[in-house]
Amino acid sequence: MKNHFSFDLDGTIIDSEQSVNWSINASLRDLGMDDRDIKVVGPSLDDLVYSLGIGDLSVQKKIKNGFIFHYDENYCLNTKLYPQIEQTLRALKHRDVYLSLVTNKRKIPTMKILKNFGIIELFSEICCIDALGGKSKILKSLSVPNVENYYIGDLKGDYFAAKDAGYKFLHASWGYGNVFGVSKLDSAEEILKFAIVK
Repeated sequence: MKNHFSFDLDGTIIDSEQSVNWSINASLRDLGMDDRDIKVVGPSLDDLVYSLGIGDLSVQKKIKNGFIFHYDENYCLNTKLYPQIEQTLRALKHRDVYLSLVTNKRKIPTMKILKNFGIIELFSEICCIDALGGKSKILKSLSVPNVENYYIGDLKGDYFAAKDAGYKFLHASWGYGNVFGVSKLDSAEEILKFAIVK
């Protein structure tokens, strides 16, 4: 039986740093605030806004609402696939590997991005943070019995979610974070080494 590979989105499949920066800064400008260089990409929108260091909850809400408007309407499509990602996903699908996607991104931009790149049909399950809650909970619900379940991500939070859910973790080193002491992928095509038939 083929293994199950679950993928993070930001920092694993797509490079969304520029689009996130544009959207946050557009929202800040709407409120008469200065642009900022955003370094936090990948966690939830709540965590992203919290990282700005703005304590006023009403302002945080306005920033989030502005981000959602600008990101969903315009900037979410200003992302790019990482090298070898599409080819690797298609090779896995050709091998009849079970593929899922578990992301901190909301459903609306996630679906628009996947459709834009023509890869939405490659995933048997697409789970977003606004539908089911945290990544660990989602991964547990997707776990396939009698195979190796892998989660591929770029941040420590991805590793902890995978560990809690009983998944093996593969670190996408091309993403936004460093995770030490785990299996490291230097390129997307290295994932194919783990697509083993048991």
